[in-house]
Amino acid sequence: MKEESQASLRIRSAREFQSILTKGRRIRGEYFELYISPRGHASRGRLGVSIRRRLGSAVARNRSKRLLKEAFRLRRGQLPPGVDLVVIVHRDLSRMKLAEVEGLFSEMIAGSGLCPASEAI
Repeated sequence: MKEESQASLRIRSAREFQSILTKGRRIRGEYFELYISPRGHASRGRLGVSIRRRLGSAVARNRSKRLLKEAFRLRRGQLPPGVDLVVIVHRDLSRMKLAEVEGLFSEMIAGSGLCPASEAI
């Protein structure tokens, strides 16, 4: 089976972000908030990431985004099809290891009820 391009798995438009933020379910964690919204059709889940400029330099913000995107990529097989996720980062993740970010991401996914806790960890 051919792997989908990374660009097709991202949420980019302001309209889509706003729709998910208003209609989606919010789960707040220590480092970031996760908004979850079903899309209605059974395609792969998508991810959108938002980080404020005050959280650090462009290098730190971009590393935080890369870590979250990779955590999503590693866990997206466990998510039900057709679910969009928007992550709003509140604290700098750039000094964390991928395993730590993936753990935080998995805990929030398990807390949302999207997948069983045994699969999330």
